[in-house]
Amino acid sequence: MEAAVAVADLDVKWQSVREQLRSELGEDVYSSWFTRMMPETFDGANLTVSVPTRFLRSWIQSHYREKLLSNWQKEIDNLTQVDILVRSCSTRQAAPKQDNLQIPQQAGEGEKQAFNDWTDKGHGLKSFGNNAPVSGQRNAGDFAGVRRNNVVDPRQSFETFVVGDSNALAFQAAKRVADGMPNEFGGYRPLFIYGGPGLGKTHLLNAVRQQVMFKYPERKMLYLTAEDFICQFVNALKNRDTLAFKEKLRATDLLLIDDLQFLQGEKVQEEFDHTFTNLVESGKQVVLAADQSPIQLSCLNDRMRSRLSGGLVIDICPNDFDLRVRILKAKVTEAQRVNPTLAVPSDVLQYIAENASRCARGLEGGLVSVLSRAQNGVITLDMARSALRNQVSIEENRIIRVHDIIKSVSDFYQVSKADLFSARRHRSIVRPRQIGMYLAKMLTSRSLPEIGRRFGGRDHTTVLHAVRKIDDLLKKDPILAEEVARLKREIELGDSMHR
Repeated sequence: MEAAVAVADLDVKWQSVREQLRSELGEDVYSSWFTRMMPETFDGANLTVSVPTRFLRSWIQSHYREKLLSNWQKEIDNLTQVDILVRSCSTRQAAPKQDNLQIPQQAGEGEKQAFNDWTDKGHGLKSFGNNAPVSGQRNAGDFAGVRRNNVVDPRQSFETFVVGDSNALAFQAAKRVADGMPNEFGGYRPLFIYGGPGLGKTHLLNAVRQQVMFKYPERKMLYLTAEDFICQFVNALKNRDTLAFKEKLRATDLLLIDDLQFLQGEKVQEEFDHTFTNLVESGKQVVLAADQSPIQLSCLNDRMRSRLSGGLVIDICPNDFDLRVRILKAKVTEAQRVNPTLAVPSDVLQYIAENASRCARGLEGGLVSVLSRAQNGVITLDMARSALRNQVSIEENRIIRVHDIIKSVSDFYQVSKADLFSARRHRSIVRPRQIGMYLAKMLTSRSLPEIGRRFGGRDHTTVLHAVRKIDDLLKKDPILAEEVARLKREIELGDSMHR
């Protein structure tokens, strides 16, 4: 089997693949879906590439996965699969230079499964821990096609969660649920944890799942993302098997739902509402995670927002400096299990904490970039400065919402929100409206239909046309490109200079 390919070599091969995609699919399709894709790792059989949003990942998987695989197979022998992950708030992780920091060239099926599940969530120092999956007597989910439910990553446990002032309440509540008596589960129905990306919500859900699996193996437990819930419900509708779907969900003692902000669709929400109500009224436990509080989740109806607010709602605040340093220390300890010669001085950790992204995944990405420059296990401050020279100390885990973009576009172009939502076709309104839709796709994880609804109830095809139109104009009009770049920067920073 072909050895692991260095990131630099993957970049060269990616250039050829890009040209093939551009030639076969056309400039419009290529520009819409592939310009922000990056190759990440190749382990001898499986290639991992990344994109910045869930929407891009979902669209490419649904429409172009075979095309992507066939073009990559022209460049890499023995390639059997292309996995697409979401980069989230972390920066691209540089390929380690030392052999003992590399992804294994060959791995057993269990190890590949754990690696894929781990990187699919965008977490972790990819090769710096024990990748062996942990299996329980009962999996966290038995639904066909939900691969991530078949294993539990041992690194996402309560023992490995770094607790600070910003997340202590969420940690304690999750721990109480996991430690609760079988018929009580801590008494929070539901427990709702919310906060920005990379702050530990998924880690806590998996910690609950792992501890209950071992402490109460007889309990029926199900872990799903909102996306999994939607897919399984849609499949049940297509197969006319909704009764089995309902029975499996309502037979659980503990239901964990991650990324609830992506729960879209009237029928889907209605089924979730019925399931949630049935479980809570039956004394079962539900644990939910989202990027916003129940009241702020505009994707849900008023009834659901009210019901979800009826339990214990806890937010996880952004990591402060002290917690960021402690997270980095924990990750260094994990890395030292593989490479005991690693030595990372405190001033380097403090520099990373100040200059890398503030969320845990961003800190891990910054640390990986620094560790990749280790010389005989030694890291210096100059190495850290070199590794992070293209990063800035910005609160990257600030959640950007569509209404933030609408307000910024309205202020920037002096166009009222009413005009942006209207059917008016004057150029002075159409162009800012299209730019707003473009930025909403670039900067948020909202789907095209959701973005269309936010811009006056427009169809998803209108949004797609706007995205492609602006993307094309940015290549031809340097003045517009400068305007959009400035506006994008101000939105990301929460800046109000133009107001």
